[in-house]
Amino acid sequence: MKHACKTDTYGVGSRQVVHEKCRIYMLRSITGSRARAAILAELLGDDARPHSVSELARLAGVQRSAALKEVRHLVRIGLLRPALPDRRQGPLFEAAVFPGHLDLRRFVVVAHGHAGRIRAAVEPLDPRQLVWIHGHYAEARTVRRQIRIAALTADPRRTRERVAALASELGMELAVDAMTSAEWARRLERREMRVLAIRRATRLWLIGSDEILRALERSEAQDHATWKKVLANWREEAEWDEDWDPFAPASPRSNA
Repeated sequence: MKHACKTDTYGVGSRQVVHEKCRIYMLRSITGSRARAAILAELLGDDARPHSVSELARLAGVQRSAALKEVRHLVRIGLLRPALPDRRQGPLFEAAVFPGHLDLRRFVVVAHGHAGRIRAAVEPLDPRQLVWIHGHYAEARTVRRQIRIAALTADPRRTRERVAALASELGMELAVDAMTSAEWARRLERREMRVLAIRRATRLWLIGSDEILRALERSEAQDHATWKKVLANWREEAEWDEDWDPFAPASPRSNA
C-alpha cells in the first residue's frame, strides 16, 4: 500500500509543514506496527500515565494477546517499563526513560496530542506565521492542564480567538501570547521581561524553527535600525530654514 506524504512549503525561510496524517504514518513506519504506534502514542502522549495491557488493547483496537506481544517487545528494547501494579487492573506499564525519550514524546504530542490540535487550528490563519509552545508542556517532562503558546502572526486577534475556541473545546487552559513580528522585535529591544522569558524558554515548534525565528529577528532589527536612521535624517531636515537660499546674493548689511 502506497502512502504519499504531502508537505506544504511557504513562509519565511521556505518553511515546510508536514500534514498530520503523514506524521501519524511516520510514527507507524518508525515502529513497524500500527498497534505498536498506537501503544506508544498513548504512553508518550498527553495522557502519559501507566496503562494496563487490556486498556492498551482497547485503545489500539487490537486483541489483548496482540497488545501483550507488543508491550513485551517494547519492554525488551527499553521503550516501556513495568509500573507499580494496580489491584483492580493488575500489571501496568509506562514509558521508560531512555536516550531520545523527550524528543520522541515531543514528536508524539505534535502528531497525536493537544499540540497537533493547536497547530491544525492556527495553521490556516497566516502562511508566514511562527507558532511554538513553551514551558512545561514543551519540555515534555510533566503533564499539565495549561499550555503556553507564542505566535508571531500578521493577525494576532484572529489567532487569540481561534485558540480561545479550541480551549473551550478541549476543556483546558491555552494561554497565548500573539503579536506581530515587528512588535516582538520591539519588545525584545526594550528587554521586556515577559518576552525575554518566552524567548529563553524551551520551545516545542508547531510552525517554524529556531533558525527561522533568528532570521526574522535579525531582519526586523535591521529594518528598525534603518527606520531610526530615516527618522533622524527627517528631524535634521525639519530644523532647516525653508526660506534660506544658499545661492541668493548676500545682503549689503551682511557685507558691511
